[in-house]
Amino acid sequence: MRKLLEDAWSFFAMVMMLIGIGGLAFHMFKTDGWVTRLTGRAIDAGTAHPATAIPLGIAALALGWACLNGKLVVGKRQNTFGDLMVFALIFAGIYFTYVWLDATT
Repeated sequence: MRKLLEDAWSFFAMVMMLIGIGGLAFHMFKTDGWVTRLTGRAIDAGTAHPATAIPLGIAALALGWACLNGKLVVGKRQNTFGDLMVFALIFAGIYFTYVWLDATT
């Protein structure tokens, strides 16, 4: 019974993560989506306030370093950031599923 529950949880988590990734990708790359708005604002902010590019650059370098050094691997005992990313995607999947089901009724 425990194996069945673990498999059911794994399947649920995988499906919700895929829905979460799909929903986020849809909202990011659609016409007038998040990427279009963000890049427009970033270019405007970079020309108006160049000091904002420094913390964003540092954050991008830190995230790249964490990815390359295996700090984002899920399931490690000392790594909670990877687990938080997985659960954030699961919750995004639950949210997008709710929005999709609510829109069809």
